[in-house]
Amino acid sequence: MQVGEVVAGILLVLGAVTLGPRIAAKVWRDPAYAEKMTRSERTLPFGYATRRGVIRGVLPLWTGIGFIGVGTLAAAGLPAGSAHQSSPALVCAVACYGLGIAAIGLNIWIVWFNRPRRLVPPYMRGEEGLVTAWRRARNLADGGPR
Repeated sequence: MQVGEVVAGILLVLGAVTLGPRIAAKVWRDPAYAEKMTRSERTLPFGYATRRGVIRGVLPLWTGIGFIGVGTLAAAGLPAGSAHQSSPALVCAVACYGLGIAAIGLNIWIVWFNRPRRLVPPYMRGEEGLVTAWRRARNLADGGPR
């Protein structure tokens, strides 16, 4: 068992369990808080539209972080060497990493397309994603759809 893996896993899980729900609840309830987070360049060092998209997809983002933390803890429990071909810890680690990557991919999908709307705060559901806004702007610049 590696101490660094355990510490990293614990930090990720604690962040996802304590900070994640609090931040997600504030974003879902308070448009002013979401705007404050979007305007803060220290929180996310991207452009405004990308920061706004990440804030829209805060729920799957923190869920993914939590799953990756649990997967890291499961991987820390693997025996040393290469004799752990089908251990329950390996299966748990792979499944948790897969779910975590899928949840973070869902966050990226929300940033790009603002879909699925169910996972977006109600007051942000009418916004465009990055790709959707880019395509609309391109079509307007070209004189309409081709």
